[in-house]
Amino acid sequence: MVSKQNKQDTRSRRFKECRTPISLRGVPSEARQCDYTGQYYCSTCHWNDTAIIPARVIHNWEFEPRKVCRSSLRYLALMMSRPVLKLKEINPLLFNFVEELVEIRKLRQDILLMKPYFITCKEAMEARLLLQLQDRQHFVENDDMYSLQDLIDISSGRLSCSLTEIHTTFAKHIKLDCE
Repeated sequence: MVSKQNKQDTRSRRFKECRTPISLRGVPSEARQCDYTGQYYCSTCHWNDTAIIPARVIHNWEFEPRKVCRSSLRYLALMMSRPVLKLKEINPLLFNFVEELVEIRKLRQDILLMKPYFITCKEAMEARLLLQLQDRQHFVENDDMYSLQDLIDISSGRLSCSLTEIHTTFAKHIKLDCE
């Protein structure tokens, strides 16, 4: 699907970012399409860097890095660990097809139920149990926001292993040590 913006850029014959004219005669400027924006860029603005595209992950559970322009690469790197993806709203059907997502959501829900114990338990506060999730603080705040890094780690199996271990530690504390 070609957007109106893409058609306008093609008609104006200028690259998206630097607005350099696209040469059709003489020395052609190689037009490179950014998979993230769908726009065309010159070789100065698009170095054929690759990145995982959030929309492809959310809608197709696809993690193949695609070619992106420099500005998209910087933006995606900046947003990688930020929990801005509300999967239940964007693509709730993903939970029907990705078993690991259901498992992670259940672990997160359990951790949210455990959180009040850790806030009131003196030993948990001294042991700083909740800091085990300091790299994923959003896991102790809600169960529906994900970062792209979360989804990558779910796909690779890394998140399931580490979150299961943390969940076990938390449950053990509540059963055996909680005051």
